[in-house]
Amino acid sequence: AASYAYGVCSRRRVALGSDDGKTFSGVPAAVQQIANLLGVEWGDKRNEQGCTPKDGHVMSRNGERTQYPTFSKCSKESWDDRTLMSIGGSPCYKLNMSSPTSERRTPYTFFNCKEPCKNITRESENNVLNVPSEVRVDSETLDICKIDCCPDYNNQFHGIKKGAPDGMPCGQLQVKLIIH
Repeated sequence: AASYAYGVCSRRRVALGSDDGKTFSGVPAAVQQIANLLGVEWGDKRNEQGCTPKDGHVMSRNGERTQYPTFSKCSKESWDDRTLMSIGGSPCYKLNMSSPTSERRTPYTFFNCKEPCKNITRESENNVLNVPSEVRVDSETLDICKIDCCPDYNNQFHGIKKGAPDGMPCGQLQVKLIIH
C-alpha cells in the first residue's frame, strides 16, 4: 500500500492497496492510505506516549495491521494541524456533510456498463462467458464473467437479492463477479 502524504489537494491524490477479495483484508491499508492522503501523519517515528508504533493505532506503521481501529492523539493532532493550515486557502474537500447529495450513483451507473462482458473481454458478444472457447482459454479477463453477480443471499444470509457490490442489477446476461 502507498499514498502521497497530504496528496488529496494536489495532483498526487493517489493511494494504492490490495485486497484478497474475500475477507476485506485491504480495509486497514485503505484506511491508512486515505488518512495519509488527508494529511494524518504516521506514528512510526514517534516516541511520545500513546503515539508509538507499539501502541497499535491506525497510523502506527505504514502497511501493517494495527491492534486498534482508532487514531492516536498525535494522529488526530496532525489532522487538526493540517485542517487549520488549509483554512483560508481554496478548499479541495468538504469538512462537513451537512448537505449530502441525494444522488445514488454506484460504480455500475457511473461507468458505462451496458455491455460489460463485451467491454471487459473486447469481444463482439455481450453474453455471459461461462463456457470458454479455444480462443479465450488464456485470456486474463476470462474469469471476470464466470460467476453469478447475485449469489443466493436467501440461502446464505436470509436476505434479499440486491445485486453486485458495485451496484449492478441482478439478471440474466449480466456481468459475473469472481467469488473465490
